[in-house]
Amino acid sequence: MTIASNKKYEHEYDYSMNQQQLPYNPSVGSASSAAPTCSSSCGPIGYEERERRTYELVVCQQPLHARMCGFGEKDRRPIDPPPIVQLIVKQEGQETWVDLQSLQTPFFVLHVTLWSADKTQERNIISNPPKCTRVLMGSLVSSPSLLKNSQGVQGLYFAFPDLSIRTEGQYTLRFSLIKLISSDFQPDAKSKIIAQVFSDPFTVYSAKKSSQKCLRSKASKSQFVTMQCFGPRGCAAFETFDELQSIQQAESGGLYTPRIFFLNRARKMSDSVDAKPQVEKKPKAPKAPKASKAKEAKASAYPLEVTPPPEFLQHRIDMFDRLKAAADAEIAQKPREPITVTLPDGSQKEGTSWETTPFSIALGIAKSLAERTVISKVDGELWDLTRPLESSCKLELLDFDNQEGKMVFWHSSAHMLGEACERHYACNLCIGPPLSEGGFYYEMGVEDRVVNQDDYANLEKLVSNVAKEKQKFERLVISKKDILEMFKHNPYKVHIINDKIPDGTSTTVYRCGPLIDLCRGPHVPHTGRVKAFSITKNSASYFLGDAKNDSLQRIYGISFPDTKQMTEYKKFIEEAARRDHRKIGKEQELFFFHELSPGSAFMLPHGTRIYNALMNLIKEEYQHRGFTEVITPNMFNLKLWNQSGHAQKYKENMFCFEVDKEEFALKPMNCPGHCLMFKNKERSYRDLPVRFADFGVLHRNEFSGALSGLTRVRRFQQDDAHIFCRTNQIEQEMAGCFDFLNKVYGVFGFDFHLKLSTRPENFIGEIDVWDNAEKMLEESLKKFSEEKGTHWELNPGDGAFYGPKVDITISDALRRNHQCATIQLDFQLPERFDLEYRTEGSEDPMARPVIIHRAILGSVERMMGIVIEHFAGKFPFWLSPRQVQVVPVAATFNDYAKEIVDKLVSLGIFADADVSDNTLNKKIRNAELSQYNFIFVVGGEEESSRSVNVRNRDDVGTKAKGQTIPLDDVLKSIQSLKESRSLENKL
Repeated sequence: MTIASNKKYEHEYDYSMNQQQLPYNPSVGSASSAAPTCSSSCGPIGYEERERRTYELVVCQQPLHARMCGFGEKDRRPIDPPPIVQLIVKQEGQETWVDLQSLQTPFFVLHVTLWSADKTQERNIISNPPKCTRVLMGSLVSSPSLLKNSQGVQGLYFAFPDLSIRTEGQYTLRFSLIKLISSDFQPDAKSKIIAQVFSDPFTVYSAKKSSQKCLRSKASKSQFVTMQCFGPRGCAAFETFDELQSIQQAESGGLYTPRIFFLNRARKMSDSVDAKPQVEKKPKAPKAPKASKAKEAKASAYPLEVTPPPEFLQHRIDMFDRLKAAADAEIAQKPREPITVTLPDGSQKEGTSWETTPFSIALGIAKSLAERTVISKVDGELWDLTRPLESSCKLELLDFDNQEGKMVFWHSSAHMLGEACERHYACNLCIGPPLSEGGFYYEMGVEDRVVNQDDYANLEKLVSNVAKEKQKFERLVISKKDILEMFKHNPYKVHIINDKIPDGTSTTVYRCGPLIDLCRGPHVPHTGRVKAFSITKNSASYFLGDAKNDSLQRIYGISFPDTKQMTEYKKFIEEAARRDHRKIGKEQELFFFHELSPGSAFMLPHGTRIYNALMNLIKEEYQHRGFTEVITPNMFNLKLWNQSGHAQKYKENMFCFEVDKEEFALKPMNCPGHCLMFKNKERSYRDLPVRFADFGVLHRNEFSGALSGLTRVRRFQQDDAHIFCRTNQIEQEMAGCFDFLNKVYGVFGFDFHLKLSTRPENFIGEIDVWDNAEKMLEESLKKFSEEKGTHWELNPGDGAFYGPKVDITISDALRRNHQCATIQLDFQLPERFDLEYRTEGSEDPMARPVIIHRAILGSVERMMGIVIEHFAGKFPFWLSPRQVQVVPVAATFNDYAKEIVDKLVSLGIFADADVSDNTLNKKIRNAELSQYNFIFVVGGEEESSRSVNVRNRDDVGTKAKGQTIPLDDVLKSIQSLKESRSLENKL
């Protein structure tokens, strides 16, 4: 097989040894990864019989992308980053490497060729007879260099710093290690390929697409050093891009000349990353720059602000000033009339319409109140503090402790971040909402940059400047025509305006400093209210969440009105990271995920124990509460989902497929199946309520980017139940549901909050039926709250279109809120499935039942993730997957330890015995790290007295020396502890 189809480009060595098609051998992703083994000489690891050596190639720096180069010889666009391959040579039967010095000969060379991304076809030639053109340009052969990596480990490296590709597409590089037979001229000599490896696939973009994909272009200059190795002359830094060679080249798109610099050994590795390497001319080593200066250089890779500023900024400001002046003149003409402002405590303040503001009312009460207040509510509507009141009203003043106050504060902070982004990136802003879980983000389109952590310092500095300037938030009502003109430069805003704002109507924009943004508001009075601000992370996203749309950059942040709150927040984040269920799940071997089934958890044995314990808790309650467990199919004909209405509203989140030329779908919920089960036979009023419970597996096609550990999955189970009842049974059934969730959440120690969501505008059914149902729900909530001393709140207009609902949120150990349970009334499905029961009277012999949808745990996977983080992996005894570890002090007592384990297992306890050769202290320490609830230490004294020495995980006093307890007493106590489901780990 030749490397090219045209003889003109054939190389002088012989490939005849490898006539067959190469198998797919994925390359090693990094120098630290384990290389795939391959006995064939055409794989990453080759073997030479005569010398009994193995030759392993590792691609330690993978190519990521490139811009298509021109066909002129001077126009080169090197692959970014340049590929670097390490050669590892070992002697058979030895773990150590062969002497690397002996391999630095001209007889070892690495040759590179271009292949398709699937590694099946060569792509080295554009064949267009009678002319053929090379696709892969640059130095295609490299000799080995003896260098040290950043960890100080010496090795042989091949670098390809000037490869470029002439056509766009997806490719991979194949590297072939060749050992030349001799330097003498021998016409019939054939050199050997002794190892080969493929790079990861990468993309080559056209000039236009490279700008859209944020590749470096034009006059940008990279300070990023991608790979560093220490050689005889110092540090060899393979720099991705060097400076432009001339102004003419910059104007034509920029020519980059990657080079290899050698730094003196005295320079620090961190210095070489941030400062441009200098060629060593003298033996004397230059002084290493201070770490702080290196950090400053890194932060200032790009200027703080783009200069000159984008033209669209001034265009927006000119329009805003003109329209704001007209609006202020109109307000000035409004008649001023006396108004009365009523405060929550019933007190009243006098004011003047179109002059008095909520801020002036707060200031009249106390200056500290005015400074503390974030936003106001006027007749239940959120209202800017500086916006004049228009008539007599009820006024509420909200501070940061109020959830609505937090959301407004974070929304204003998002605008400050948006201003910094426009000034730093000259970007097109998209949306910047506050987040209910805390903080905010701003999305934007950036043409020739990729956001990274090096940008955070500049952005935070700009935000700090914005806060010091105390820029006022100004509100302006503006017509759709004017707002389209104002944002004509921004395609994302134009799309949102056309999609969300009807023709002939108006909306609002807000201004702070040079930023003017489409926004309903309201906002804090000025940017100076934000005293602490931090960028937390960045990520990529798609416009409107659709992968078919433009890729955007998203930056997340958090802010507070007090620096102390920021300090507390950072401590909270550290604790949350320590409790992360993904981290604990890996450490305790509870579950894992695999790329071959994304969004579906693999529950390992110990994780399955927790999973089953959660379901058994619910199943035991079912037996006491009149629920009947059922099993329904996993897949249904799509006709079922059309009848239920889910296909029309939910199909994109369903897994659909064809069976016998008809469309089927995996079930995303159980309710339609339960409707079929209810209708399976004739029902009487005496049969009601019917309570079906189902743990069937559900599948929902969540976006891959939304998947997150156990809290957002595609395959899951729910403690799903549906109650079919008469209208006059709703109140009683709801009371039972509230008692159910109170019992279950009490077992975990969760606090919970109830919220009643009532009839929305798009409701279906009769108003009187809705009113009656809402009244019964309200009565049930009042009665339950009075009995348990809890509170509930009304959420008007937020019910489902098919019925009112009660949303339940729980608070974990970190005071984070999670919505797991839901209780919903449904008047629609009984209509769609024509469900009926025979009534007691003769006037209307048949009536429709009401369905109550009910789940307490919700997704068992999600609840398991919450529980792991709530207990930080230290589970209460009944839920623990590792309950008892029996530790014999010596091998002599192993049999006694095993006897105790057998007795515990017979009681349903998860017990193990450590009969390893480890020392006693090591055994105990391992058990402690594995979070066993109890450690039973046994030796001669315990065996003779038929007792155990108990160490309690949660009792520090027993860790040095436990308490000796008779074995029979321990068995009784431990069984009682399990049955009680107590949160206290105590025998």
